[in-house]
Amino acid sequence: MTETIEYLTLALLAVAGLLALVRVGRGGSLPDKVLGADTLILVLASGVAAGAGVTEDTTFLDVLV
Repeated sequence: MTETIEYLTLALLAVAGLLALVRVGRGGSLPDKVLGADTLILVLASGVAAGAGVTEDTTFLDVLV
């Protein structure tokens, strides 16, 4: 059950990353593009943290700090 939730989390983060890329690419004004880029950075950091949880490897957690 826990493994399913972990992989579902990674899948949802991937979808969020794709949507943020669309926001950066198709954003009309500069603030829209900046907001999309900021969201993309947060999603990537969350993906690193979630990936560390799935693999039980804490090597990349120092990078997040």
